[in-house]
Amino acid sequence: MQANSKEKPTRLLAKAISHYCEKARWALETLSIPFIEEPHVHLSTTNNGK
Repeated sequence: MQANSKEKPTRLLAKAISHYCEKARWALETLSIPFIEEPHVHLSTTNNGK
């Protein structure tokens, strides 16, 4: 699979600790698919009834 030079590279939206992101990164690298990694922080919110 060869990317057209006008296409945007694939984006990898990566969480800090995620084995799913690691597997996706491995697959992209193994298949030589160009990608840009965008780190994202998961913000947890809680509703304690107030």
